[in-house]
Amino acid sequence: MRKRDWNQSDGMNWSIRRSQLITTYGVGSLVSVGDESMMVAGLDAWPKAATEPLEEPRLQASGRELRLPPGGVESRHPGAKNRDSKVPVVRFPRWYFCLNKACSRLGEYGHLSDGGKNQCAHCGHQLVPSRFVAMCQRGHIEDFPYWHWAHQNVQGSDRSKKKHELRLISSGTTGSLAGMKVRCDTCDATESLEKIFAPKALSGVKRCGGHRPWLGDEQPRCEEPLRVSQRGASNV
Repeated sequence: MRKRDWNQSDGMNWSIRRSQLITTYGVGSLVSVGDESMMVAGLDAWPKAATEPLEEPRLQASGRELRLPPGGVESRHPGAKNRDSKVPVVRFPRWYFCLNKACSRLGEYGHLSDGGKNQCAHCGHQLVPSRFVAMCQRGHIEDFPYWHWAHQNVQGSDRSKKKHELRLISSGTTGSLAGMKVRCDTCDATESLEKIFAPKALSGVKRCGGHRPWLGDEQPRCEEPLRVSQRGASNV
């Protein structure tokens, strides 16, 4: 298992009820507020000082310590200040795109954002998180592999270039996948998103990376195929 550092950003705050922290918004859950999407981090990252002991003799007989989750707190990214009283979250998905049709840039948040704000560094318009994620049946989850998808039919030196500028182009008025394409400005590679929900859409495109964003690490050698889902779907 390879450990990663937590993603660093100023993050944003919102209130989560205590009951939600052990149900709807438990560890590994996605929390969408406005134009942001965050994932609740693992318990090892939770600040113990912000929790209260819970007395339940029958359960404590196993030798475990029980504590109540923080109640009515503002959740914040673990890299932010005053994290001792907050429930830590990580930004997920990491890939965002610009809503300005004249720009439509697509990439990782740190590359597109203007100083940690939800604004495109290139045109100043709003950034929104990717609608799609990829996951496997072992519980790993990662960003939809836009770069791999756009370059799946590209061979040779064009595919190996280190820097590729991607855009998410919409050619229709309905917002359907048939009218959406990922285009690379660097090598002109273009692929439609129409078939990304097919059962074997990512077969031969990208294998599972074993990512566990809520723990900040990844497990190597995952052989399970990736499948694509909407970020807000219940199976996620």
